[in-house]
This record gives sequence, C-alpha cells and structure tokens, in this order.
Amino acid sequence: LWLGAELDPRSILVGQIVMTGCWLNAASTVAFSFLQARGQPKFAAVLHLIELPVYAGLLLALGAKFGLAGFAAAFALRCGADSLVILARSRVLDRGALVKIMILGITVLFAFIAAQLFDDWSRLAMAGIALAALSISLARQFLPDTVKAAFRNNPVWGKSRVLRWLI
Repeated sequence: LWLGAELDPRSILVGQIVMTGCWLNAASTVAFSFLQARGQPKFAAVLHLIELPVYAGLLLALGAKFGLAGFAAAFALRCGADSLVILARSRVLDRGALVKIMILGITVLFAFIAAQLFDDWSRLAMAGIALAALSISLARQFLPDTVKAAFRNNPVWGKSRVLRWLI
C-alpha cells in the first residue's frame, strides 16, 4: 500500500524471507547478550568466523540458483543456524523454551502463508489482525508470573484495564 503498484512482485518474497531471518535472529538476542554478559564474547566471534565460509558458499550457491530470493534464503538459514547454536551454548534452550519458540515460529509461518494466499487487502488485513491477536495471546501466556506481577503492580500500567488484561 505504501509503495504502490510499482512494487516488483518478486521483491515481496525476498522481503518475507529476509524478515523470517530477522525473526530467527531476534529469537536468540537475549541468549547472545547473556553469553556476552557471562564474559564469553570469544564464542560468538569464533562462531561467526566459522559460519563465514559456509555462509559465503550458501550465498554463491543459492544466489546463483534462485537470485535475490536465494541470497535472502542464505541469510535466513545463517540466522537460523546461528540462533540454534547461540541458544544451545547459552543453555537457555530447554524443552519449554524450544516449544515456545516453535509455537511463535508457527505464527510467523502462518503470516507467510497468509501473504501467499490472499491477494486482496481486506483478507490480508483480517489475517493480520487474527495473527496479531494470536501473537498477543501467546506472548501473554508465555510471560513469567514475576513479570506479569511487576506489570500489574506498576502504578502507571496497573491502573489501565486494557494493559492489565494484556499482561
């Protein structure tokens, strides 16, 4: 809508793949910071050095075969692999955390599928609203009780019925 009808339809798939990679990368941000705070910055540096030739090979192979979508896929694959290794190394990837990440990942997959299925804005908007509601509900469900209590007891947020319900 913002870019208008002049947007090349091929760029939409590239954007969706890049956003999937960004989501995968974001899933490990806290674990990455945790490793840094524990005094293990060398692990991330060595990991990225090891990933570099593999990533370069993926860029060449997938880029040659699929063009921009291949470059985006190489990025998303690297982000996914990086996230798994960072989460495993930080030891925050227990069964419960993995299930939560997978459930939230399914909502990202549903968004991707909805974007492929719906051509008109009204259906796409409805799918977006439904996925946003699902994401808020899941985020609310996954918050630790201590965080929920801190929000409820906050003098500013605790007075709002909507925010109290969300938390």
